Amino acid sequence: MDIFPTRSCLPLVWSLPSVRKLVLLPLRLAVGWGLSPRLLGLIGMTMLVLLRLSVGWHFYTEGMEKYTSGNWTAKPFFANAKGPFAEHFRGLVWDNEGKIRLDRERVDQEWKWQWALISDHYKFDGKQKSPSPRRLQKCVTAI
Repeated sequence: MDIFPTRSCLPLVWSLPSVRKLVLLPLRLAVGWGLSPRLLGLIGMTMLVLLRLSVGWHFYTEGMEKYTSGNWTAKPFFANAKGPFAEHFRGLVWDNEGKIRLDRERVDQEWKWQWALISDHYKFDGKQKSPSPRRLQKCVTAI
């Protein structure tokens, strides 16, 4: 038994000449209609230039929108910087090594402060504030 299939076994597989005919079909149609192949090249180059311009314009407008919105940050990119300027860019990120975030007491104080800000913002009454320390302690011990 032959491990390589013969042409008769695979009637649905395209042969190389049929693929070539399919790829060259637009050029054959243009020549058949009396168009020059050079014209197709100019149209193709023009369309590629227009595509590049539209993609560039899209990136420019999206970037300017992020830049002018004011809430955009590049911290993840700076924190993962590599190369000769890596230390400079990592220095732009607050606590890029995580030393402050690993200090348990400082994190507990930060969470209590955030909890107080949230309760003041939403104007929690005494009944709503009473389970707060227990829930906070539950979250802290779960970590």
